[in-house]
Amino acid sequence: MRRRNFLNDAAEQLAVDYRCTLHDFFRSENKVTVSEYVQGQRRITEAPVYFRGVTMGRNAVMTVHPCLFDFADSIADSDGLRLFDGKGLAAINNELYRHGHYIGMIGQCYIPSADFAPLDMCGWHIEIFDEEQIKRQLYPYYSGYENALLYHSGVRKDVLAACAISGSTVLGMAGASNDSDRFHQIGVDVLPEFRGKGLGPVLVSVLANELLSMGKIPYYETWPGNISSHRTAVKSGFVSAWTEIFSMELPK
Repeated sequence: MRRRNFLNDAAEQLAVDYRCTLHDFFRSENKVTVSEYVQGQRRITEAPVYFRGVTMGRNAVMTVHPCLFDFADSIADSDGLRLFDGKGLAAINNELYRHGHYIGMIGQCYIPSADFAPLDMCGWHIEIFDEEQIKRQLYPYYSGYENALLYHSGVRKDVLAACAISGSTVLGMAGASNDSDRFHQIGVDVLPEFRGKGLGPVLVSVLANELLSMGKIPYYETWPGNISSHRTAVKSGFVSAWTEIFSMELPK
């Protein structure tokens, strides 16, 4: 199988998200831009994020509301990676609190390895559902798969799902949302009694392969403390690519 540099693809997508160039992610200097919606960005929220930061392992790139630009520019002289440790996150959070926001999400994102290949289905019966089939056949009958499905059509929507089925029971499900035209995010849920049997990674890898065949790039996101989710990503044939933080508005 031909090796592919998915890391470069990821940098291209992040460059659109953060309104910079892909080369900005591979320099030692940090970068700050003003947050604004442009065509091609990942559709994560309805409005431009107040504060958003990312690292691909060399520096930090931030895109922020104009009122936070001076603050972000002042911390841009720091070690970019340190902005994602406890002290760095606390400093960012303190400033965000002054503006009625806080760090609401820390995500670790994975992309397929350069030599990605789908896992063997190991006897699981897996069916693929497109967007319309998801609405007709999954939404009305299957709840509790909130990691796999968004259950709505908003800024982003569920466009593809892979389900392990036994009779009329869905044992596990991986779903993909169209976060951008190129990048589709995968989430997965498995019934408790079928966890630890390798089903989650199989579902993720099968769905990822379907997306790649459609010309889309799958990515998998989890949070630092979800160790089992990190293991699922690795077992699925994915590798760690970037760490990202988003701000959210403080509850009224």
